[in-house]
Amino acid sequence: MLIRRFLNTVLLWSLGLIGAGAAAQQFNQPVVVPTGNWPAGIVAADLNGDGKADLIYTDYGATPTGSTTHVLLSNGNGTFTAGQTIATAGAAIAVADFDHDGHPDLAWVWGAVGLGKVFFA
Repeated sequence: MLIRRFLNTVLLWSLGLIGAGAAAQQFNQPVVVPTGNWPAGIVAADLNGDGKADLIYTDYGATPTGSTTHVLLSNGNGTFTAGQTIATAGAAIAVADFDHDGHPDLAWVWGAVGLGKVFFA
């Protein structure tokens, strides 16, 4: 009888935690940022050194010179301010400190049959 009472108490306590966890999990509406016609890649990195993750996304173009890269600077509250837009070659994008200088670098890849290239900045 004592074991059954203990198990019922543990079960009720566990169900209470599950119910509290489910009630605590809330999701906000997503922030929607308009892009160009063919968004192709997105990465996050602190580009301006303010300690906040900025967003960098690409719009794919039909030619290497038709692609653009857009920088959205973080406001630190889940929103972003439009930064710079630059003409770039490539659609898929990656970020890392490729040259080991302590600053994030960007790399794009663009390819067509026999014309594949990687671009760094």
